[in-house]
Amino acid sequence: MNYQTYVGTASPYNFNGLVRHYFRRSGTNLADIQVNFAAKGERSSQSHEIAKAMRPHLKAISDRYHTI
Repeated sequence: MNYQTYVGTASPYNFNGLVRHYFRRSGTNLADIQVNFAAKGERSSQSHEIAKAMRPHLKAISDRYHTI
């Protein structure tokens, strides 16, 4: 549906961020991209499937720019 970016600061608290302590991150070289999917009943794939499919594409971008 849409996305939000947070650059140089941590994104608002969510479960994933709390588990991984993302709320402690800050710095001009850090960013979070929050992707907001359509409601579960409005899409054919589960969110975990979508994330797994996106990972190789994001890794390719990360490798190209030598990011962590």
